[in-house]
Amino acid sequence: MPIIQKLLVEKANNLDRKFNSPLVLILTPSRELADQIGRMATELVDGLNINVKVTVGGHTKQKMMNPSFEDMDILVGSIGAISKLTTTGIYRMENVKFVVLDESDTLLDE
Repeated sequence: MPIIQKLLVEKANNLDRKFNSPLVLILTPSRELADQIGRMATELVDGLNINVKVTVGGHTKQKMMNPSFEDMDILVGSIGAISKLTTTGIYRMENVKFVVLDESDTLLDE
């Protein structure tokens, strides 16, 4: 909730952002956890004009070949998928203000 509150202020002050450049990045170790967090984040921001995007592995090659460009404020995803889509330039991270490492002990194990 504190990130969402700060995100509303940040979004109002950062009007010149490009597509696929989130303000919040939430990294998870698994697809299931990314989906779960994405669903909960979507519920929490309902009616606040905040866009949540969930990216998980399994379809990253298709996304690299035919990327979608959209307005996203919160990007939730598994670390592998986010890494691939960031290094290819599809997701741009220069506007990220908040990073959450969910289950960081598991993320750092690999």
